[in-house]
Amino acid sequence: MKLHSRITKSVKLDSRICKSVKFSSRIAKSVKLGSRTIKSVNLDARVVAIKLHSRITKSVKLDSRTCKSVKLSSRIAKSVKLGSRAIKSVNLDTRVIAIKIHSRITKSVKLDSRTCKSVKLSSRIAKSVKLGSRAIKSVNLDTRVVAIKIHSRITKSVNLDSRTCKSVKLSSRIAKSVKLGSRAIKSVNLDTRVVAIKIHSRITKSVKLDSRTCKSVKLSSRIAKSVKLGSRAIKSVNLDTRVVAIKIHSRITKSVKLDSRTCKSVKLSSRIAKSVKLGSRAIKSVNLDTRVFAIKLHSRITKSVNFIPEQLSVQD
Repeated sequence: MKLHSRITKSVKLDSRICKSVKFSSRIAKSVKLGSRTIKSVNLDARVVAIKLHSRITKSVKLDSRTCKSVKLSSRIAKSVKLGSRAIKSVNLDTRVIAIKIHSRITKSVKLDSRTCKSVKLSSRIAKSVKLGSRAIKSVNLDTRVVAIKIHSRITKSVNLDSRTCKSVKLSSRIAKSVKLGSRAIKSVNLDTRVVAIKIHSRITKSVKLDSRTCKSVKLSSRIAKSVKLGSRAIKSVNLDTRVVAIKIHSRITKSVKLDSRTCKSVKLSSRIAKSVKLGSRAIKSVNLDTRVFAIKLHSRITKSVNFIPEQLSVQD
């Protein structure tokens, strides 16, 4: 992604995938990932997306004034090229679901050969990411997306129950929609610090947003207005300045579980969001683009996220 001019100067999205990534002089106007993908993503100037291992990242620049505690290599971040020659592999920490940015939290990113047979980014680099024999059969991630990490000891498989998730498709050609139950996820207004959901079969039992905080999944009325995962893709995602992807440090998130009946509760900090109910009246459908498959949970916001294996099973 192309980020704010003062922050990122060398993150390019393929014209075929992302038509344009524009960040206003202040925060960010829109990030278009294809006509049918993410219509707009307002990223804050302090968000530099995905943290990669020092050996992986080559071209992502963070302004010292903007990102003080976001280090992408030994110094801060020279560059992160998500190109054919850029990210050869992404080793995610066992307690990190996607990419965490803080240097003190994520030192390395590893994918166990037993869990993920292959992680390829871009059509030439990666064709599929296999998350267990019964989990996600294939996930075609674009070179720009360094999304899901699931260490073998953490996630053996991600099963989406046929009753819960009818289909999991990423991108117009690959996946059209991810339905979490016909009466499941209707709309999810995520807080600026929350982008998505960690899905470990043993980890997540429930996701809940407090009715006082999030009516239809709202985390902080001041920070984040809404994140609509609409019929074709994510219409708009207002991300907090400190949130780009999924941060789940062992001290922050102990577990993430989805109840077999759909998702009884997902607790994201006592002050901001008590619960996110992915129940019969909660989230109806979630269409995730191939480029979007991650969640960031601020260290102060998320205490735990749990998902149960019975509820999740994938149908291509």
